[in-house]
Amino acid sequence: MQLTNLQVFNVSQGLTALGQQKLPIKLAWKITTAVRALAVFVTAADESLKEIRTKYALKDAEGNLVPSVDEHGKQVPESLQIPNDKIAMANKEINELLEQVVEVHNVTIKLSHFPDNCELEPSILIALSAILEEEPDPAVK
Repeated sequence: MQLTNLQVFNVSQGLTALGQQKLPIKLAWKITTAVRALAVFVTAADESLKEIRTKYALKDAEGNLVPSVDEHGKQVPESLQIPNDKIAMANKEINELLEQVVEVHNVTIKLSHFPDNCELEPSILIALSAILEEEPDPAVK
């Protein structure tokens, strides 16, 4: 199955959220398998994102990266200041990275794997939509 890096991030977040719930063992196993299959892609894309941010980030006089601050002057965790004249280039590279397609395996989950009484937030289903597979209704011909 082919997914963009953005879909990989979204699916991974959806699987993590879904993995917090008590589920039937077969579905839990499918989720665990999918999380493991995506982990290498999430790590690689995350490292590339960090490289892009670091490349464009503002550096102080000593060459240290300057963290972002909010309107109250407090540091924003895991963020860096990017000069206004470099934001467009950084965003372009980030978008190109997120649009890159990767080939992943063992991530498809069929809707039939979910019990009929399973309740999920729509945001989780949206995040998982790239890997969900709806089976045709055998009653409909």
